[in-house]
Amino acid sequence: MPGSRGQSLLHHLLPALFLLVAFLVFILRNWHIKAYSDPMAWLNTAKAFPGVLAKSDLPLGYPAFLWLALKITGPFYVFLANLPVLSLLVLLIGGLAAAAARETEPTGTGAPIGILAAALVLGFDPELLVYMTNPYRDPLSYVLLVGSLLLLMRYAASPTRDRLLLALSGLLLGLAYCVREPSLLALGPMFILGFLHERKSPGGSLVRAIFTFGAGLLAGALPLLYQTFVLRQQVSISPYSASRDTLLPGLHAVAFPATVSKAGAYFLGHMGWIPVLLLLSGLALALHQRNRAMPCLALLSALYAVFYGFYWMFSKRYFFSVVLGGAPLVAFGAYGATRALLRAARRPGWTLPVFRWIVLLFSLATGVKLLAAGGADRPFRAPQARQFVQALEKAVPPGGAVFCERPLSDVIRTLTDRTSSPLGAHRAESPAQAIEAFEAIRASGRPTFFMKTVPTGKADPDEALLRRRYDLELAADFPADEYRIENFNFGNPATLYRILPWSQTETKQTVAISSPAILQINAGDLWRNGQRTTAQLWIGDSRVLDRVENGVSFVEILPAAQVSATISLRSDQPVPLDFSPVLLPLDAPLDLDVGELSRNPYEAKLSPEFFQERAHNHHARRIKGRGTVELPLPWREPMTVFAEFSVKSAGEGQDAKERIGMSINGGEPVASKIAHDGRYHSVIVSFAHDGQQTTARTELAGAIDLDRIYLHPARAAETWTLDVGSAADAPFLPEGFYSREKAPDGSTARWTAPRARVNVFLAHSTTERELQIEYADIRPAAAPAPDVALSFNGQPLSARDETHPANPGHRILRAPFPPEAVRPGENQLELLCRTWNPGDLLKNGDTRDLGIFVDAIRVVPRPAAD
Repeated sequence: MPGSRGQSLLHHLLPALFLLVAFLVFILRNWHIKAYSDPMAWLNTAKAFPGVLAKSDLPLGYPAFLWLALKITGPFYVFLANLPVLSLLVLLIGGLAAAAARETEPTGTGAPIGILAAALVLGFDPELLVYMTNPYRDPLSYVLLVGSLLLLMRYAASPTRDRLLLALSGLLLGLAYCVREPSLLALGPMFILGFLHERKSPGGSLVRAIFTFGAGLLAGALPLLYQTFVLRQQVSISPYSASRDTLLPGLHAVAFPATVSKAGAYFLGHMGWIPVLLLLSGLALALHQRNRAMPCLALLSALYAVFYGFYWMFSKRYFFSVVLGGAPLVAFGAYGATRALLRAARRPGWTLPVFRWIVLLFSLATGVKLLAAGGADRPFRAPQARQFVQALEKAVPPGGAVFCERPLSDVIRTLTDRTSSPLGAHRAESPAQAIEAFEAIRASGRPTFFMKTVPTGKADPDEALLRRRYDLELAADFPADEYRIENFNFGNPATLYRILPWSQTETKQTVAISSPAILQINAGDLWRNGQRTTAQLWIGDSRVLDRVENGVSFVEILPAAQVSATISLRSDQPVPLDFSPVLLPLDAPLDLDVGELSRNPYEAKLSPEFFQERAHNHHARRIKGRGTVELPLPWREPMTVFAEFSVKSAGEGQDAKERIGMSINGGEPVASKIAHDGRYHSVIVSFAHDGQQTTARTELAGAIDLDRIYLHPARAAETWTLDVGSAADAPFLPEGFYSREKAPDGSTARWTAPRARVNVFLAHSTTERELQIEYADIRPAAAPAPDVALSFNGQPLSARDETHPANPGHRILRAPFPPEAVRPGENQLELLCRTWNPGDLLKNGDTRDLGIFVDAIRVVPRPAAD
């Protein structure tokens, strides 16, 4: 017998312990705090337990468990509360598989089948086990469910039919229902299993068994049934259904094909076809051996697969119930396949030893794989959570409210006693509602804060909305790498600001002015309440704007030399501490963003028609009919101005395109059409600016959503540069250029067609100048040379095609031209190229005829060396 004990130790105890240790090491290396979404809901409910009994529509079985876990572990290590639950689940799955196998197989086969089933569960999707270590109710419900099944099998295998086991089985199933309502789906397979065992028992035995199991089930389910009664004074199957007036919330018939398809891909991706064949083999063996437990486990897995197939989205943790029922069948199938192969080899006596070695090797491989997986990269755990909470609670006083995007707002609500919510949730209907919700919190006297989680330089609609009415005072920084909160804010820095009302009637800011420029400021909603009577902009002792409007304003600055200028915003009512002064080059386009959530909104000069109907989102304005826009003209010299309107159709007509009309300063209307394709289109209108006007009145007609307007100044200067591929190039490329594309070096450029035209704005000069066209040399070697021919105002130019001296991979076309070739103002440059076709040459489906890939066009003084 010592040899038998040694073999038992080698084949059973050692692999089981190794699997358990490998699992624990893997979890402890990879666990992290997920304090948002479902874990947030469960933990916050647990913190309020049991006072939420009559309020929450969450089943209170799992919050009761978390309430106890919080008492033992504290607020941070509660995120490991499911670890012992998962460990117990793995042990119970092994016990369940062993008990099911022992019904028809020799006693010695149960343990290896159980160990193999446990190894299959651990090796199926280890990352999912890490995920479920966080406060999700699924593991606890699975433990109770598997425990109930195991007790039922123990009852069926008991010669004396101990009714206590049956009552406990029902009790655990009822408790599983209290944790997760779909646990009741097991009732059908369990009834079938019990019926198959009891059907030949003496009369009345089946009825007594049903009553015994039912009594235990009712006792276990009573807390949840009582909760539903408290909520609506009637008993329901689920608190969800009681509060949402639907029997099965989240289930939709139309979702079945997509969800099942994703589930199938998930299972095949994690296990392949061999386990599927072994599962079918195990089911066939069970039916052949008249094993009643294994087919019931298969039925249970199938029920859960179909049930969760109707869920509105695929969730791995829901379908883990299928794994739990399927793993014993796969292990049983592996045993059956081993036995069949050895019988075919006429070695049936080797079945159990060989199968034990198979289980041992598979268990070792699974454990080694878990140990070799390594640890999580910079996880957010208890030390980081404690540091984050301490820093936040130091900056935000008790009772404070933090507006922050999810999921970081959920983390704050879960780990601290400060309230937090995304401002975006309040502005779902309109920004005005968000401001009303915010004002209600401020009116209660609570300190309010805003945590910005958008990268610097990127527009943040919440910040833009707040800065229109409030000052944001820096309160604290939370570097993502220091606090390891990158998983909660997408790797962006998190900066906390205190939200304060405007408090001073004059704000001074300093800018360095080194050359003529356009000054842009953003004064927010200055004129919202009707109490303000004056708002002026001053530079030093000079008043440059008599009335500063809401949103952005522009003014030209012409310094004599480089100076540090003090810019003042003065009013009889409080003004913002930061009005964001920015200096724009004189030739830079003005961006007039008319959306409600724009960082620099331009809406003060929109007519009332733009505010009558909401656009498709808060980043645009809609008109149906006629409306007017006053375009700012800060430039103080004559020039041509191109107004580029970014619009999309808001019409509902049957025509293929929406007709729109535009007229500037009462001039001839310009008609255009845009497709009903849900996309924004650019409509460009040019007009003359005499240098004296301050605004240009633009009339628009049609059914459109207006996103923004770009004003492109076309000054006639001695030198000229166009960055082809930039957002400002469209007015100057009237013909023969394809859409913007990325060049290999990351810049943007445009391909030319066989013939292309460029509008070049130049002033008269007595000196010779040179035209330079820089392009990326990315034609395939098999493509013909471009052989570019240039003409300027119809006059052919002689061009040299040279390698760019400072930009590898680029070439420059250089073409000098005499002063008499220039017309003051607009000039026409034409390019003729020999083209190549990517579809013909590269077989990639691109049928365009491409000339050269232009990056920039310049007019500069002719170098002396030429």
